Amino acid sequence: MENYSIRVTGRNKQHVKQFSIEVSVEPKNFPGGFLQWIGNSSNKAAVSAWLATFCPGYEELSANGVNLIR
Repeated sequence: MENYSIRVTGRNKQHVKQFSIEVSVEPKNFPGGFLQWIGNSSNKAAVSAWLATFCPGYEELSANGVNLIR
């Protein structure tokens, strides 16, 4: 397992908000590894749906920065 801090931008009914979350992931569960998967623009919908599990009430979620926590 690897731990990451992710800067997220999301939209709810009232406004756009930026915040940070921390997640633990198993990199092999993501095609090409976690960093490649989350950074691939063709995965935009899948990344948004995955981030929504950590950010209930928000839509159009995107990762603006991903850092490995050591």
